[in-house]
Amino acid sequence: MNPAAQDVQALLHHMPRFWKMEDRVAGAELGLGRFQFDFDNEEDIIEVFKLEPFHFDYWMVSLVRWEPVVDPSYPSAIKFWVRMMGIPLHFWAKPTFRSIGEALGEVLEVDIDEGRVKVCLDRYKPLTFETTVEFHSGEETLVALRYERLFGYCRECFSLCHDVSQCPTLRRAREERETQRRRDEKPDGGAMSYKGVVINGSGGENGNVRKSQPNGGDTKGKGKLEEVREEHIPRKWKAWWGELRLTAETGGIHPSGTAQADQ
Repeated sequence: MNPAAQDVQALLHHMPRFWKMEDRVAGAELGLGRFQFDFDNEEDIIEVFKLEPFHFDYWMVSLVRWEPVVDPSYPSAIKFWVRMMGIPLHFWAKPTFRSIGEALGEVLEVDIDEGRVKVCLDRYKPLTFETTVEFHSGEETLVALRYERLFGYCRECFSLCHDVSQCPTLRRAREERETQRRRDEKPDGGAMSYKGVVINGSGGENGNVRKSQPNGGDTKGKGKLEEVREEHIPRKWKAWWGELRLTAETGGIHPSGTAQADQ
């Protein structure tokens, strides 16, 4: 169930020996982390399934009877006995355990004496380790869930398919933090906007940009444009350069090349 941590060829070699059926079982790899075992007789299959859930190299293995299924997620079923702790004694009954088990997956069996339920889970769904149960009386209680013979799962998102070092949830969180860090970084000194250049006093004649000074007349808060040099004016504007010099002191220069005085 965790291809990054499990060697399929090693699994095919060791599992029949663990079952003590190496002379009656043949294994074959199917690719994409899938494999199959061929048994000589039905009785051996029944005995093997009494040993589930299966695990190899400290990670779970989904092992089911073969069916003609083309679903890329097949097989995904895995069976666990799940112990339920925290159920009040006056609610200790099969319907209570069955109801909680049905929220996890398909209930196969209820063991009221041991306080546990056998459920068939979808390996692609994260495990649930606690749940809040509301009873008909309106009471609520927190029930802890413990999976018997559970090996290998992500401690971050509780997936059975990867380790925490490969967790997509953590990877996305790291990427988001890195993106935010880059946004929060101050821009490089060589990439300042024009406004930043003016504020820092760089550029312009002799390394300085002249600032507008308050005009003595009634300019309604407008600044006075100083020292507009003819050599800085594009050639195509030279025809109305004289007009520009006359109007620049009292008006705002517009992109169209005309000047407009404030009223």
